[in-house]
Formats: sequence, C-alpha cells, structure tokens
Amino acid sequence: MTLEEKLGQRFMGNFCGSSSVEDVMEGIEKYHSGGLQFSLVFERFVRGGDYKLCGVSENIPLAKVAERLYQIRNLALERIGIPVIIGVDYEGGLESCVAPRRQMTLMPAQMGIAAAGSLNFAYKSAQVGAKETKLLGINMFYGPSLDTNTNPLNPEIGSRSFSEDPKEVAKFGLEYIRAYKDEGIISTAKHFPGKGEGSLNAHLELETITLDKERLGNVEIYPFKKAIQAGVDAIMVAHCRFPALDEDSGLPASISKGIITGLLRSELGFEGLIIPDTMTMFAISKDYDVPVACSMCLEAGADMVFMKVDEYRDDVLREIKESVKKGRLPEERVNKSVARILSIKYKKGLFNRLEYDGEEIERTIGCQKHRGICEDISQKSVVLIKNRKALPLKLKLSEKLLIINPHSGRVVLANDSIFSDHMLKDSVTKRHKNVTELLTDENPTDDQIYEAEVLAKHCSVTIVGLYWPGNFPQQIELLTKITKPAKKSIAINVGAPYVVEDIIKTDAILCVFGLTPYTLEAAISIIFGEKEPGGRLPVTVSKEYHKGFGLSQLQWT
Repeated sequence: MTLEEKLGQRFMGNFCGSSSVEDVMEGIEKYHSGGLQFSLVFERFVRGGDYKLCGVSENIPLAKVAERLYQIRNLALERIGIPVIIGVDYEGGLESCVAPRRQMTLMPAQMGIAAAGSLNFAYKSAQVGAKETKLLGINMFYGPSLDTNTNPLNPEIGSRSFSEDPKEVAKFGLEYIRAYKDEGIISTAKHFPGKGEGSLNAHLELETITLDKERLGNVEIYPFKKAIQAGVDAIMVAHCRFPALDEDSGLPASISKGIITGLLRSELGFEGLIIPDTMTMFAISKDYDVPVACSMCLEAGADMVFMKVDEYRDDVLREIKESVKKGRLPEERVNKSVARILSIKYKKGLFNRLEYDGEEIERTIGCQKHRGICEDISQKSVVLIKNRKALPLKLKLSEKLLIINPHSGRVVLANDSIFSDHMLKDSVTKRHKNVTELLTDENPTDDQIYEAEVLAKHCSVTIVGLYWPGNFPQQIELLTKITKPAKKSIAINVGAPYVVEDIIKTDAILCVFGLTPYTLEAAISIIFGEKEPGGRLPVTVSKEYHKGFGLSQLQWT
C-alpha cells in the first residue's frame, strides 16, 4: 500500500441520507477512505456560530436506504479492494438512532435499560438494534456509552449513561458489547476516560475535569477496564482535559499522548481501535486548527480520525503527510494502525460481498417479535416517582383532558408522521376522546405558559410532557405555573430524572427514558391503570428519590 492509501484507511469521513452512491464512491476512491459516518436524517452538517440540527432529508423507505449502503460497500470492495466501515451513533431513543423511522424498533435510552433492571433486557435491546441496523448495511456502532453520570447537571451525557454507579455501568455495558459481538457489529466504548462528571457540552466547548487520579480510576475509568477485558473492539476518546491524567501537556484527551498511548494503550493494555470523538466538534475547532488537531490525534496514538465536515479533508491529509515526513508520526506507527484496521475488518467479515435482500429487510426491521421485546422493556423502564391520589385515571366522557408538550427538534429530524409531536396525544386518545392539545416551543414562551394556565383551569386533568427539561428550563416554569389552577396535574419526564425535585408539587410524576411511541405509550398505559410501573431510578435525584427508588404499584404518596 502507498502512504496515501494507508493514511486513507485511517480516516473516517461523513455522508448523509441524500448523498448519491457515485458521490460517496468518488470520495472513497479519491481518498482511499477506511470508514464513513452515516447520518440518514441530515442533508449536510453545518458548523457556524452555533451548533444546530439542520438539513432534514427525505423520508425514503429503509429497504432503499439499505440498497444504497450495500451498493457503496460492495463498490468500495471492488474498486479499492478494501472494505469500508460504515459507523453510526446508536444509543436508543428517537434522539440517538441512525434511522428514526417508523419501521425501526426504537428502544429506550441506556438509562432506561438500567431502570428496567435486567441484564437480559440490556442484551436483547442491543441485539435487536444490532440486527436491524446491520441489515441496513451498518457495521460499526459508536456505543455503548460507558460514561458514569455522577453530575446531575451534565448537559451532554444524562440518560445516555446507564447509571451513577460504575459497576452498574460496566455490567449493562458489557451486555451491549456481547450482543454487538454476537451480531458482528464493531463495538465502541465511549467517551474515554469518562465524561459523566462534566458540566459542559463538547459539541459547544472544551472543558477541564479536575478529578484526581484515584477517583478517575475507581469511577470513570472502571467501566472501560471491564470493557477492555471483555474484548471491546474500539474505544472513543473524549474531547476533554483531564489534568490528573496528563498534567504536563494540558491537552484534551483526544490529542493527548499521555492519555491515548500512556494510559489507554500501555497501562490498560488496550489493543483494539482507538478513535477520537468527531474532530469538528467545537471543543476542538474553537481552540485548535482542525487539520493540526487531527495530526496531533494520530501522533498521540489514535488509529483513526473522524469528522463530519468533509471540507477539511484535503488539509487534514496534507497535515498528516507533513507529520510523517518530519518524523512526528513514524511510518511504522502508521503501519501498526492500518494493520489493526484491516484486522477488525477481516474479523467482522467485511471482506465478504453483501447480498441484498429487500424482502428480508422489510420482514425483519420492526417485526412483531422485535416490537414485543421493545414494548416489554419500555414498560418495565417507566419509573413512577409520585402519585398523590391522581392515578389511575377514571374519567367520564364529559371530562376534558389537556395534553401539553413541546415541539421537539428530534421529531422534526425524523420527518415521519408516526414520530410526530402528537405522539402523546395519540396514546391518550386511544383511551379518552375528550382531549385538548397544546404544543409549545421547546422552551415555551411567556404567552404559551399563560395559555397553558388558562386551559388547565378549565380541564379536569392536565398531562404535561417534559422533553429534556434540564436543557429547556421554561418547560419546568410552565409545569410550575399550571399546577395551581389545574384540578389534577400529571408530568411525564423524558430524559434524565434529575428535575424531579423541581416539579414535585405535581400530583403524579412518571419518568421515561427516550422519546419514542413505545415509551410514551408505556407511561400512558400506567396512567390509565392498565399496567403497573416496574422501573427503578438508576441515579440519585435527592435523599428521598435515591438510586433504586420507584413505586411498584399505583399506590398513593
């Protein structure tokens, strides 16, 4: 292989749902790409003055998506002789799914799996996701997240974590890794050495976590040690400074030789693939020149670099070549990384040509068996926090029920009528027809809050859906304002449960983990007394609402 071919194998670019096969192949052939990040719901990625969701793609059938990905993988094998990795974020919920379409079986987020409390559920959840996504042509997951979420105010991790307990994180994470291994998916533990104590979002800015080395080893790094022992295929390194692990350089972990080579490779003995989080996140691009940072990342010991903005690619490759030329990145190191990349591709069967079977794809993705598993897990993951003589609901037809929930950017991206902003209302109207619905902004305006107060005063019951309210405090303000005029108020919190103390005056509180029709349907079935809650908090919210708390029956509190 030429140097250009070797460096190409160490690069993961990006393509989107609207990209044509030939456009993707042009990039693969020109750059000898080793891997690609696939984003079905984006037309393109934009990095400007703010980090925003953008560019919703058309809603094409999943069988057609798979056909396109199969063509790309087979053509890559034919034209450059080396298969291409196609990787995706996949952690559960509408908020972290490669294909948020009605056909896909959308499991709860990782914290919901831990709330359900079953390692068997963890394995089954991961297995269903791997089976369906592999059929689409995906062969690598950037998951599971092995961050131990110890900071309730963490804006980036939250319900993406299994728990605040590193041993619980490890136990559930290993079930995901085992399922991915059984299904032939490349697993990636992230975000090493662990971002659960963080207070900033790396998509927006770089932070420094000042925990001491002993604490980091006992909590943050513990699940990664267990993942390495279990044979995880890859580890993704975080864009975050950890002075206790590398006090000399002051660099983020993703470009720190002390952390990547010294700690992860040498001290922990990890021999799999090491990749950084995407190098175009603002945590890097605001403070570092992206091509230089990519070169530093490989010099530090990473095997591949990963970015979502292809405009940098020529400059990145030019910078890395210069690093090789000047000896900062010895070609012997390049060869070792390429050997790791090719080895994992061979081990996972990527050198075998894919045979497209549209009927099998349509028959398997979202099949009755998978939906049944998802419904069971979603039901068991709902945590009932409070019930002050509010549940179960027994309403006369003449009694009006008010539904309030925000428009969600994740729903917009899904671009699918089933995953609409009316999911909550749709579940309720199966049981009670006299319903009024109010949709607000993600951060409700003062006018919307006033409208909610007026409507709640004239309805028998008000159900409020809170979608990641920790990020949108006006949702909590709305709920607070309607609890007094409302005759009966019920909150369904989607996401991490840390806001419970802020909404405790509500008559009933249920926590679900992940925005899907399955999780919302599970919550509504409990509200109407059809099912009993089975979830337990995987994290501590307060002294009263501690890890393990959860009402097991519709008892009054």
